[in-house]
Amino acid sequence: MDVFGVHIRRNPPVDRKPDDSAVRFLSLASHDLRGPLATVRTYAALLRSPRFALDERVRSAVEVMLRNVDRALASWDLLAEAWRLDVGGLRLDTREEDLLPALRASAEVAAVVARERGVRLELSLPPVLTPVRVDPDRLQLVLAGAWAHVLDRTHAGAIAGLTVRDDPAGCALTFWDSGPALTPDGEAHAFDRRWQALRQHELGSAFRMAVAGALVEAHGGTARVGSLSGRTLFEFMLPRGGPPA
Repeated sequence: MDVFGVHIRRNPPVDRKPDDSAVRFLSLASHDLRGPLATVRTYAALLRSPRFALDERVRSAVEVMLRNVDRALASWDLLAEAWRLDVGGLRLDTREEDLLPALRASAEVAAVVARERGVRLELSLPPVLTPVRVDPDRLQLVLAGAWAHVLDRTHAGAIAGLTVRDDPAGCALTFWDSGPALTPDGEAHAFDRRWQALRQHELGSAFRMAVAGALVEAHGGTARVGSLSGRTLFEFMLPRGGPPA
């Protein structure tokens, strides 16, 4: 029995022809917003270095500044990616990749967060995976977004994880958590980024999961959600042949 049901595209279809004016606007906005933030981060990191003997309260303030700038930069990058998806301006730089190193690295980062929250991780990887054609940078966004969401949905003392399998169609990544079951409405909109952002009033982990699903779809794959034995499952299928021409 397929616990995921029939795949439904959760985001509005986008004309394959990009909106050139929107793409140019995004480039201008990125330059004017990201540039100053990156400059602030550079100087804050410099102040944190051992060469400056800062008062403890000042050092704490610098740490807060760095965390917030990093959060702002990550939010902007995520929003820009969603914008590219909306206006047809996403350009993938794909290559044949063995996914195992990236999967292990992402799990190591997730394990640090999981330990801090008292969550146990289960990772099931095959010894060998057939390479698939992906954009490595976008793959990192997919993995980070999926891990963030399943960890956010899992309370202390519970379990979350990732199961990976080779499939004739490609590589199936199933992120799962033991958090609360999704409502029918939540399941129907699991990969609707606008719905998630407006519902949560933030670009939180649910929005990141929705963007991850859209990036998988941009590769020609599918993003599905289902439930089994008290677990919520988010499955990404990355196709063997790569994104459509």
